Amino acid sequence: MSASVAVQDLVLMLLKASPDVHRLVGGNISDGAREARVYPAVEIGPSSFFPLRMDGVVARVESVQIDVWCRDGGKRWPCKNIVDAVVTALDLPDGADLKDPYALTLMEVSLARVMDDRDPLTTHGVVQLDCTVETR
Repeated sequence: MSASVAVQDLVLMLLKASPDVHRLVGGNISDGAREARVYPAVEIGPSSFFPLRMDGVVARVESVQIDVWCRDGGKRWPCKNIVDAVVTALDLPDGADLKDPYALTLMEVSLARVMDDRDPLTTHGVVQLDCTVETR
């Protein structure tokens, strides 16, 4: 398993374990977009990483975008509530770690935003998560 997959698995687990996220979106938490999206929804979006160069340590910073989708007649507050719940679930979580051979040294939200989608009914939230991962 790659470090990217290990991070994604942890993100999904934390989101699904969050009572607040579950209360707001039910089970609509997925790895990527579904063919027929059910609103509201939380989806793992694009990700990227860059290697960290440290003496004798193999590490990277993995960035994951979490997309929040709401369709409430263009109102932004429902999406903002879900974005806040996602941030609470993922920003500096206690005791979170990755599957061997990886170790999570930092997991923090670096950006959260809510914007209008192309249609007047849908609101799109984005949470950018940065994780520092070392190989044990």
